[in-house]
Amino acid sequence: MKPLEGVKIIDFTQAHAGSAATMLLSDFGAEVIKIERKGVGDLARYWEPIQNEQSGYYVYLNRGKKSISLNASTKEGKEILFKLIKDADVVCENFKYGSMERMGLSYETIKEINPSIIYASLNGFGQYGCMKNAIGLDLQLQAMSGMMDRTGFADGSPVKAGPALGDHISGQYLALAINLALVHRKKTGEGQTIDIAILDALFSVLETAQVTYDMTGSVPERSGNGVPFFAPYDAYKTKDGYVVIGVSTQQQWENLCDVLDAKQLLEKYPNATIRWENEKELKKSSAIAITWVAISLSLAVIIGLVGRAFLMPEILGETAGAASAESVFVEMIKKVFMEYLPLPFIGGLFLCGILAAIMSTADSQLLVCSSSVSADIYKDILNPKASDKAVLKIGRITTVAVAVLAIFIAWNPESSVMDLVSNAWAGLGAAFGPLVIMSLFWKRANLPGAIAGLISGAATVIIWDYIPLVGGQTLGKATGLYSLLVGFIISLLFIIVVSLLTKAPEQTILDEFDAYKNFKE
Repeated sequence: MKPLEGVKIIDFTQAHAGSAATMLLSDFGAEVIKIERKGVGDLARYWEPIQNEQSGYYVYLNRGKKSISLNASTKEGKEILFKLIKDADVVCENFKYGSMERMGLSYETIKEINPSIIYASLNGFGQYGCMKNAIGLDLQLQAMSGMMDRTGFADGSPVKAGPALGDHISGQYLALAINLALVHRKKTGEGQTIDIAILDALFSVLETAQVTYDMTGSVPERSGNGVPFFAPYDAYKTKDGYVVIGVSTQQQWENLCDVLDAKQLLEKYPNATIRWENEKELKKSSAIAITWVAISLSLAVIIGLVGRAFLMPEILGETAGAASAESVFVEMIKKVFMEYLPLPFIGGLFLCGILAAIMSTADSQLLVCSSSVSADIYKDILNPKASDKAVLKIGRITTVAVAVLAIFIAWNPESSVMDLVSNAWAGLGAAFGPLVIMSLFWKRANLPGAIAGLISGAATVIIWDYIPLVGGQTLGKATGLYSLLVGFIISLLFIIVVSLLTKAPEQTILDEFDAYKNFKE
């Protein structure tokens, strides 16, 4: 036996919200008799998807119900309705305010026929207040309640929350209220009216948003899928789709780090507040970084193109004594703010900007070199027990040494920043490029082969670009071949030959390589 068996409901509802309420009551055993307009029926009968001239939407909302069509404005229709209502327990409607009264079916009228009737009404704005005569659809009501402002990401527009949540939530509230009214009547014998507004229902599920506003006066910003102070708590994009991770307690965070074999994250992000703040900052930083890179690259290209067109033939060596192409920015500033516009102060500001960029790059590179030598080489490899004082001393020595070397290179009037950068990329690419590729795609590669490839690639670039072996010229100048190509090929050959001539990697490593290679998504 279902809990609502024996309960009779006369259902005037249509469309979604009210029908959802009586659907739930029907599911729990109530006899629901749906009243539909003669010749028209429920609005939901015309909603997609439709198959065999029947709406799936209508069937979903009205399962288990009985249905009758009639004209409530006629005498015959009224008689049928009053006869049904006389022994009913509940009358349920979701029309616009005043509609039932105009049809002669107000609570007062029905109460005369059935004094213990429970009269349940549901619409957008309820039966009271200045907006009771207005019609509200789920979209507008989500917006007015604040639901849409809670849905979506902080940097985007408000978003409707998927399905018609207002209709669903208010329908559930109405079903609950009817059940409570039935309990009350069983105790007292009294019927009553019920008034549910979809706007109120949506407002009630905003969680802490309204509480935060009431207590602090601030409007919480949208947080997308995330929840403040729960982190990680989001849908994260992966190679094969999205993975959803939700962590709400410290124990869950510890368990996640354990499963991921990432215990270091426990020390770096010990609590939810730090994790949430870093997750927010990471998203902001990513957006800022991408935007800045796009702007910087675009401006660099524009400056190069404009400079080439504007300063020819004074630049690029086509005129005797022409400035280097690397000084295009400086030359453009001098020409614009000294020759065309007498604004040397503005030109000076631009030159200061160039100097600042040079200094910031130089000091960051010095610090990277210093920390790499002192921490990664000296402390981690050569002397693991070294004190902080000793590491600091090595760092200072490295900084001075690198600075002196840089000054020596810059002192050469023939040196070119472009050539130096090109040679640096060639050295890095030849030393590490083949090593990375072979480690990913050839399981026979081993440590001796890796070391041989690294050394041979770097040495090839140095010999090719800096040692004059052909009539006082370097091999690079004599052949015109970029050292990266030559170094890459030689490094690749050394990795293969040395790996084959030496001991193969351990079987466990080979098995792990095969496992990753054969992994299927």
